[in-house]
Amino acid sequence: MSPESTFVLACAGLAAIVGGVAGPLAVRLARRVSAPAPGRAASTRADAAFLSALIPALAALGVVGGTLMPSVLTAAGLVADHCDDHGHHVHVCLAHGATTPGWLAALGAVALAVYATRAGLRLADVIRGARATRALERLGVRETHAGFPATRVPGAPRLCFATGVFRRRIVYSAALADHLSASELSAALAHEAAHLRRRDPLVLAILSVAGLFAWPSVARASRALFLAAAEEACDAEAAVTHGPEAVARALVAAARLQLSVANGLSLTGRTLTARVSALVTTDGLCVAPARGLVHAWVLPSALGVAVALFGAEVHHAVETVLSLID
Repeated sequence: MSPESTFVLACAGLAAIVGGVAGPLAVRLARRVSAPAPGRAASTRADAAFLSALIPALAALGVVGGTLMPSVLTAAGLVADHCDDHGHHVHVCLAHGATTPGWLAALGAVALAVYATRAGLRLADVIRGARATRALERLGVRETHAGFPATRVPGAPRLCFATGVFRRRIVYSAALADHLSASELSAALAHEAAHLRRRDPLVLAILSVAGLFAWPSVARASRALFLAAAEEACDAEAAVTHGPEAVARALVAAARLQLSVANGLSLTGRTLTARVSALVTTDGLCVAPARGLVHAWVLPSALGVAVALFGAEVHHAVETVLSLID
């Protein structure tokens, strides 16, 4: 096997190790920061859960980036071969692939296969969901609710969901509208519009990609923690304009009708009792803007700066740890 291939597999193995270790820690943090607390808006808790879920991916990319950087600089002729000064341990670099631990390369091969399989399955789900949504929309009547395009589709099943990473819109069924009062339907649509204002479909897409670096159970737990807080945040936003009682009635009615959902943005995504309780017992609903995406765009830039400044130290630390294990 060429040094280049060995190096790629080693980097994939490192990503699997770091992501696997960071995942459970990230979930523990997400559980703590997303838990209800007096004076903490559900939107803020959702942002914290979202950012916590990115930790495994950011940690894996940071370690791989630091490990990769010296080799790239050496190949570009910008620095001398760093390995000449560190002959006492194994090397993870383009020039010395033969000294990379075989078990790390083997782990990387398995990790790449798993990453590709999970990514392929997720992409297939997205494509199927998008096709099904477009098929529904072709049958429906176009409307506007809370400033967003909406499509009312005929017949069963009873559904109401927000969708669209770029073309944000609402889809709901006439079967649902026929079984809700006007105030309940307005509250339900306001809830979905809140998801779109928060750009939750985009957040979920990012979580799907970031979740590839963690164990599937960890990715599912992180997604669930974010959605639990996001659903409460959307309930609170809808309650501001339609009143807590109308939103609570819409939740109860949706549960009674066994509402069909899509894309994880369910009107009854969390337990009904907890969400209704949050609406009717809170002394003044605490609403805050969603800022998770703003911080999420800053994090990769900060990570790139950190890798540029401390890449050599990360690279040497990785090789030292691998030497102790090997």
